[in-house]
Amino acid sequence: MRKLLLAVDGSKSSHKAAQKAADLGSAMDCEITIITVLDISTLELSEIQSYRPIDSLEELIKRNKKELQKKGESILEEAEKYFDKTDIEVKQGFRIWRSCRYDL
Repeated sequence: MRKLLLAVDGSKSSHKAAQKAADLGSAMDCEITIITVLDISTLELSEIQSYRPIDSLEELIKRNKKELQKKGESILEEAEKYFDKTDIEVKQGFRIWRSCRYDL
């Protein structure tokens, strides 16, 4: 069985990609894995700054993990809707990432 990886971020472009992946997956009998990666900067908190120490960023992630998890699950569920009317096996993956630079 062929495998296809679909990265989504909730944007209009990722919705279009999900539709194309559903069409392609149906035509080629693929297993699809949908992933999303959320950067902690998506929290839109004034606390997030690239010069903050690693420990405080780790604490920030812990305090807001539920919010990030909920947002990631929502993005994945939106994308998975494109596969509801297909026989395609869909798996999901979610990761929290921090893009901040650290001066150690």
